Amino acid sequence: MPQRPTNPSAIELDGPWTHHLYHSRGVRIHCADSGSPDAPLVLLVHGFAGGWFDWQSVLPLLAEDHHAVAIDLRGYGLSDKPPHGYDLGTTALDIAGLVLALGHTSATVVAHGESVPAAVIAGLTEPQRIKRVVALNPSHPRQNVDVVTRHPIRHRDRIKVGMATRFPRLGERWLKADHSLFLEQIVAHLAGSAFRYSDSFDEYLAIRRFAMGVERVAYYACLRHRKAAVATMPRGTAQTVLADWSGWNELECSTPPAVRVLHGAEDPLITASKTARETIADADHVTVVPSAGHYVHMEAPHAVRDAVAAVEEA
Repeated sequence: MPQRPTNPSAIELDGPWTHHLYHSRGVRIHCADSGSPDAPLVLLVHGFAGGWFDWQSVLPLLAEDHHAVAIDLRGYGLSDKPPHGYDLGTTALDIAGLVLALGHTSATVVAHGESVPAAVIAGLTEPQRIKRVVALNPSHPRQNVDVVTRHPIRHRDRIKVGMATRFPRLGERWLKADHSLFLEQIVAHLAGSAFRYSDSFDEYLAIRRFAMGVERVAYYACLRHRKAAVATMPRGTAQTVLADWSGWNELECSTPPAVRVLHGAEDPLITASKTARETIADADHVTVVPSAGHYVHMEAPHAVRDAVAAVEEA
């Protein structure tokens, strides 16, 4: 049964951060700010069915020596929800536009899952603003298809995600259902075992349920996921990563961003560092995090902090 829409303020959680709305290209983007505005900027960008709250454990760690900002992408949480602009190119422009809106000239972007391609695009189209990208569990649509085809029973939840995103209104209904088993199945399937059986998992799942209950969020989450899948991020280097994306074929960049890949060893979608290297082949370094699954930023926040430090020193 669908639940009543959640008041967006329900996910405006208290902590060592402040909540603000910043304008990026005419759209208000919600940000949770932590650290000194005079320190180097790190933008934290969530993946499918997530939100700024995914980064609660990472924000205080990065805020020690950064201006750390976790965002709600357009269509999510407390950000604006216009009827358009959910393709990868527009998402990249939103990310790059936030750098100036936050009072900075450049930034490191830490992106998770399906948002990794948009972060790479931002770095290629706005290299003076997006200097570095830390890619957490980058999810390659072709790899997803390969994995599901080989093991359809084991990955039946991924098949259902595919149906939900192909038909966003159906996905919206599943994600917004009271005590959504669909949402729990997705998160449990992708999480590492240690996180899955922790109290933190239950708390995180409760927040995600609230977030998906905000009016139109579940629909736009599915729509964005479908557009990312249709884009079919090609295997290759960051320089050629846009080759299969219609409208971006002529893109050239003399100074592509430094890219560092971080992924959990227990992620069922990306099971080896070789796979991660195939996703972004010229990544400067690929780090496998033991005992973590797809949500490495929640399961191993210190590893994310270390990856940011490493890519900045490179």
